[in-house]
Amino acid sequence: MKKITVTGDSIVMRKGLRTNQRGSNELYELVQNSDVAFTNLECLPGNFVGYPTKESGGAHFGCRDEMLDELTDFGFNLFSAANNHSLNYGVTGLLEVIRQMRVRNLAFSGVGEHLEGARQPAYLDTKNGSVGLLSYSATYASGHEASAQRPDLQGRPGLNPIAFETRYELDEDAYSALRTIAEDLGLEDRRRREIKLGFEFPPADPADLPFLNGTFTPSTRNRITTKCTAETLENLERWVGETKRRSDVVIVSIHSHEQGDDLTDPAEFIVEFAHKAIEFGADVVLGHGPHFLRPLEIYRGKPIFYSLGNFVGQNELVEQLPSDSYSTFRIPGSKTTSQIFDARTELDTKGFPSEEWYWKTIVPVLNFDDDHLASLEIYPVTLDLGQKPQGRGRPRIAQGDEAASILHDFLELSEYWGSGITGDISEGRLTIRLADVESSHTDPDFLAVR
Repeated sequence: MKKITVTGDSIVMRKGLRTNQRGSNELYELVQNSDVAFTNLECLPGNFVGYPTKESGGAHFGCRDEMLDELTDFGFNLFSAANNHSLNYGVTGLLEVIRQMRVRNLAFSGVGEHLEGARQPAYLDTKNGSVGLLSYSATYASGHEASAQRPDLQGRPGLNPIAFETRYELDEDAYSALRTIAEDLGLEDRRRREIKLGFEFPPADPADLPFLNGTFTPSTRNRITTKCTAETLENLERWVGETKRRSDVVIVSIHSHEQGDDLTDPAEFIVEFAHKAIEFGADVVLGHGPHFLRPLEIYRGKPIFYSLGNFVGQNELVEQLPSDSYSTFRIPGSKTTSQIFDARTELDTKGFPSEEWYWKTIVPVLNFDDDHLASLEIYPVTLDLGQKPQGRGRPRIAQGDEAASILHDFLELSEYWGSGITGDISEGRLTIRLADVESSHTDPDFLAVR
């Protein structure tokens, strides 16, 4: 393997990703000259086939199937399809997207006709070696995850989920007050009745208090903790091991919106999942989902990008939206699609168009020496915030002061996690030689004491 180029979320609604603007052709050549070019397909190129679900994850990202051709023409040949928009048009819509990708012989993973199908890796063989991709999503609506086949009944088509547990730790006073509230509202009586009827189960720890949709537990301080389920990690180990045996480079892709203490921090369970993926044999972990950058961590000599941000951000150019979107955003049904987004963003004064960090990102290139990952070349990319919707969202390599700012900000963002990540910024890119970088935190209590 020589070069792997990786990107974040591709929300592609219009053709013409390659433009005459400065930096566009350079980015195109960068992708074209890679053995492997990865992106997260965060749109549904199924021609609006299927029935829109009520929960959209923000908006229903249906689009024409020709957007797949737009990405492949740009040079992309490896796709994650697992994200919170995968089932915007239900099972029927997902199956149509799968069909569109298969008729083009595309390498993709993260969705399938049943759970084992969604867990399957995608393999991409090149003249310089093979890559295996495992794709997961932690963010999804209930029922969008694939289910397992049974001998007597088919499974449910869907995405490959990361299942995790969330616990809300409360100090003594807060915990006592919440338990009193639960009793006074009759919620505890209702829960005990559901347990007696067999619809619920008592908590494994009697001190745990199920309250509404959360689990609260006594502690010495107030905080939120998350961790992967044992089954999730068991299946991760199984499939990373399988993919390792059949490919030269293993990539694990994670789609997640969940955060840690700060918006730019990954959630605790995501760090756990990423670390385990490396421990089980993955060569690189690629995060995406929040639509802005999160840190780079070098763990056991391997890179973990917790979020690569947006690569293509054409959210406001969705061609059609279902009636649920009009209701969600309190827009009369007589309005057009563009009027929905104008109202939602209050003419670009709030939401994505009002925040710069959604429109500045990076494109890392992974350089290999034989099968050994030797260095990262990180290119600054802008999506041209400030343009009208039809003019923004297409990526190009940033120039001058903007380029330097993106790279310095990314280094600063990664400093806490990187335990000394440094690199050379020259010729418009950041180069990180892995041999020069001390691996990041390996202390299992690191997050707990942060």
